[in-house]
Amino acid sequence: MSSLIMMATSCQKDDSTSPSAPIDGDMEYVSVPFSITVGIAQLDGSIGGGEVKQTFTAGDVIIISNPDVLYEPLAISTDGSEGRASVSVDTELKVRKGAELVTGITKLSAVLKNGSNYNNGKRFVDVKKIPSLAEGLEKYGCWVCDGFTYRAEGCAVTLAQSTVFLNLNLFRTTVSMKYGVADYSEIVDGECLYALPSGTVVECKCINFQQRLEAKEKLLYRVECLAPEQCLPALFSIGEGKYVFFSKGNLQYRPMDGSWRIAPQQYHSCFGSTGYTVVGDDYSEWMGDDKWTDVFRWGSIMEGGNPSLTIRYGDYDAFVDDDGKLKGVCA
Repeated sequence: MSSLIMMATSCQKDDSTSPSAPIDGDMEYVSVPFSITVGIAQLDGSIGGGEVKQTFTAGDVIIISNPDVLYEPLAISTDGSEGRASVSVDTELKVRKGAELVTGITKLSAVLKNGSNYNNGKRFVDVKKIPSLAEGLEKYGCWVCDGFTYRAEGCAVTLAQSTVFLNLNLFRTTVSMKYGVADYSEIVDGECLYALPSGTVVECKCINFQQRLEAKEKLLYRVECLAPEQCLPALFSIGEGKYVFFSKGNLQYRPMDGSWRIAPQQYHSCFGSTGYTVVGDDYSEWMGDDKWTDVFRWGSIMEGGNPSLTIRYGDYDAFVDDDGKLKGVCA
């Protein structure tokens, strides 16, 4: 979140702000009158239980900076402005000797500092795992106005939240979060919350998700991938960019109505018995057409497209045609 600095390479003398006193040869800066009104962007009052800052509070200090032009940052106290959404001050900027503060050209940045709650006047550029949105907003919220233009007659700026929050609910899934040269990666298993700098690119290949998260669009993003009820709670890679859920059990067939289902558990089989190696022609009399048969354990697809339980265990007809496509009832 770098500030945009623009220096005047050529300008008329009357474009530059005049110093309030003659430049002393021993001085490293000159003082320039400065007027500014700073407000806080009015966003939705809460996100997921965390209260979004709406007004100035005790300890808030506004830091105005440009290291190439200003001898030191200007700290503006908001004492007496608690509960208000804006503050106006008349003060002075310390401009480096030899630098020019040019109306309409020189860029300045404003950051809200509060050592007790928000930050120490620095932009939030990390990825932090947080226990709750309320704590994330308090500890890692960062209110800034980047690159506003200096004006001799006075500036009016609005501080906006520059931290976004990410709510992930995934099954043992690798998630990458990139901001600038920083690249943070973690295996997420379950529900997790993160505080991120606005502009962070979040990528999760297994669910084909990639997005740049911007605070100006919204503060809270949710990414969720739930396993189907009959599947194992994890995604598996089967190729480059291809992921699947595996079922908990085998494919089953019910002769009564020709229905198919995934067995609730891997060990489920017809009759719940493991002692049979041959199933007789009269299976319907002692199992019933209303029972689920474990197709891949006991039966096969015969001519006509119906599962048959009349063959020996392990003797299966092909489920695919010559083109490799499913055939029969399996299709």
